[in-house]
Amino acid sequence: MAFFAGMTKRGVKISILTNSLDASDVMPVHAGYSRYREALLEAGIPLYEYKGTAGEQRRKRRWFGSSSASLHAKTFVYDRRYTVIGTLNLDPPSLRLNTEIGILFESEVLASTLVGAFDSNVQRAAYRLELLEQELAWRDGETGLLYTREPEVGFFRRAGVLLISLLPIESQL
Repeated sequence: MAFFAGMTKRGVKISILTNSLDASDVMPVHAGYSRYREALLEAGIPLYEYKGTAGEQRRKRRWFGSSSASLHAKTFVYDRRYTVIGTLNLDPPSLRLNTEIGILFESEVLASTLVGAFDSNVQRAAYRLELLEQELAWRDGETGLLYTREPEVGFFRRAGVLLISLLPIESQL
């Protein structure tokens, strides 16, 4: 958080797109991430959460992950020149345990193409998070609807994430 906040104070543009709770198949990971949302927004970082599969057949979810393989890729663009694509998370377990990988590309064309694709699709494909009177809200960029609870998920799923977020498991995520 300090790293990202420091970068935004220096004028670096950061935007984050991650899964919404509805699109996530691993509740503990979402629980770990969710405690940082307000701080990211307060640091001036636009935060987007990818919409679930609305209108499509939903995959069966499990409390601690999916039984089937799923795409797990991350993409980072730096200075519109460098791109990292892979499974590498920017967190201590991934860096310390060397269980993730990323490939670095030095290409202004690739970086600019990815930034353009992000900018032109994020409003349709994701909710933009906002702080309204110090409360988290999700705005659907496609419809303009505003949600004051995690969209497209029920009470028990939200409660499960809340309970998991109370556990001291962050170092394992």
